[in-house]
Amino acid sequence: MNAEDGQLLDWQVGGRGARDFQPLFSRLKARYRPALYCSDAYRVYGKCVPAARLAQSKAVTTRSESDNANCRHYLGRLRRRTRIVSRSAAAVDLALRLYAWRTLDGLGQKLSGCYNST
Repeated sequence: MNAEDGQLLDWQVGGRGARDFQPLFSRLKARYRPALYCSDAYRVYGKCVPAARLAQSKAVTTRSESDNANCRHYLGRLRRRTRIVSRSAAAVDLALRLYAWRTLDGLGQKLSGCYNST
């Protein structure tokens, strides 16, 4: 998410490890060339993002954490495991695209989110 205007830039469906974070980081770096990456203190970010370009603090992630909470609220599939909702990466990616398009003023059509099929 862009900290200045709140635009959702990209996402990666997968685990919380470096293997799933690296493709997202590579896409962000190639498309936007950000001067600074702001994140919480999750250790994977510190391993993948150069320290000089990383600000790790809850104070700088308030907006993205708020959007994450709204996304989890509106997309039941991201809450708890259930037998009635598909958990496939492709289905989650499509749900995120729909959420982004519906809630972020039509930005979903411009988003390129990518799911990890492995």
